[in-house]
Amino acid sequence: MRLFFTHDLMVSRADRIVFKTLFPFTLFILWCMFFLPAAMALENTGSAARVSIQAEGTTVENDDLKRDVHLMYRALQLVHGKYREARPSRDLVYSAIRGMLQSLDPFTNFVEPKQSQEMGIRLKGEYGGLGIVISMKDKQLTVISPIDDTPAFQAGIRALDRILEIDGVSTRGITMDQSLNSMRGVPGTVCKLLIGRDGSEKPIPYEITRAIIKLRTVKWMMASEPFDKIGVIRVSSFNGDTATEFREAVKALSALNPSGIVLDLRSNPGGLLSAAVDMVSCLLPHGKLVVYTRGRVLNANASYQTNVDEAVTRAPLVVLVNESSASASEIVAGAVKDHNRGLLIGTRTFGKGSVQHIFPLFDGSSVVMTVAHYFTPGGTCIHEQGIEPHITVHMPSEVELKRINEKETYWSRRGREEQRRLALEKMGSGDKIAGETTESVRLSPEGVSTEVQGSEISAAGVTEESSISTESSVGTEKSASVSAEEKSDPHKMKSEDLDKDYQMRRALELLRLMPQIGNLGFNASEGK
Repeated sequence: MRLFFTHDLMVSRADRIVFKTLFPFTLFILWCMFFLPAAMALENTGSAARVSIQAEGTTVENDDLKRDVHLMYRALQLVHGKYREARPSRDLVYSAIRGMLQSLDPFTNFVEPKQSQEMGIRLKGEYGGLGIVISMKDKQLTVISPIDDTPAFQAGIRALDRILEIDGVSTRGITMDQSLNSMRGVPGTVCKLLIGRDGSEKPIPYEITRAIIKLRTVKWMMASEPFDKIGVIRVSSFNGDTATEFREAVKALSALNPSGIVLDLRSNPGGLLSAAVDMVSCLLPHGKLVVYTRGRVLNANASYQTNVDEAVTRAPLVVLVNESSASASEIVAGAVKDHNRGLLIGTRTFGKGSVQHIFPLFDGSSVVMTVAHYFTPGGTCIHEQGIEPHITVHMPSEVELKRINEKETYWSRRGREEQRRLALEKMGSGDKIAGETTESVRLSPEGVSTEVQGSEISAAGVTEESSISTESSVGTEKSASVSAEEKSDPHKMKSEDLDKDYQMRRALELLRLMPQIGNLGFNASEGK
């Protein structure tokens, strides 16, 4: 037994000696096999190592990045360790990320974890706020548009207003997230805004009561006389329900057999790309290109086609746009224009044609980053260029609008008088109609001229032709009063609203005259 035990002990000691001898050698072999090639690969004629990594489909040189990250880390160490007041490292890192992203473009930003759940609120549901869509324009917090039927809309906030103060705090240097958080709040509370507006000598103060913002984005109605055969669809933004609401609106109008449709995208700030594609799918046949994107990385390049078998409507179409029509609304307008599906009227659009992707980070925060630009089917880059309408019609000032309305009232009266004169001549009577005025008023027939691909159409001339009454009985006029039923009908445009909307009147007039002017070369039946 003793010899056996001694032998085992001797073997054990021998094993240990061999192990001690071979272990360093084994490590050396492993180092030569795995680490030495890697080390040699890092060598580059004595300069800094260059390691290529594959990220999002593109090869990025990492040496400068590693050096610069070390530089930032060193600065973070200094602030964290030596600044006169202790600051949480997470706050310092967030500030660094936020500053880095803000230096890129107005639409790239950093979202902290507590705000991440709020990112989809405007696109999905309801929130307590004012109902203002904002952006940074010329480094100023600018209203893209108030959302229809919200406190901001009802208070009189306008597109392109500049927000100078929120609750007495200057917006100079404020971020988009900070401004949104300041304006949102408990329904029933008051938010004070100081507004700068072109044409106003002094800033305008507003006190707006917050409310639950319901994001129904589509309204439809039939236009008032003399355009009561034309349907109007107003789309205020693009969220998850917009395409469904639009399809329902088109079907409701189609049941009334309209002679044409005006799609109003003015002051529409955009929203979901998918909603824009689905909306165009209601207007164009299957497989038509709606928009495509181009970016630096491969997965940012994509194209989007219409996705229904048959267009929902084939009615002649006019699309109203203005300088606050942005993003998804520009995609719709660009597709309609490039496919010759309809006529664009208004002013050049905003020019927000950049694509943002959301990249979640491990702590619940996220990076919203511009990765590509939108291009229309014809290859026009939307970003910073916008969509040029076929016919430019500016919204006149209140003074100009009053003058225009007076002029159009004159031409409308002249039209009725001419009809009555012809009717009397046909009856062989030269007697005047009782109560008919014979006063001659000389007004210049020229109105606001609008360009149509190099030609001009006189707005007043169109009004003169389209305002002639079609009443068959001589000496009768419809009462100016509107029945209570008409006033309460949400799908009937009010005459007073049309009187205030010069661009809408021009759109309705041109749509009604489209058969007479040959559709200006546009294919109103593209949806077949």
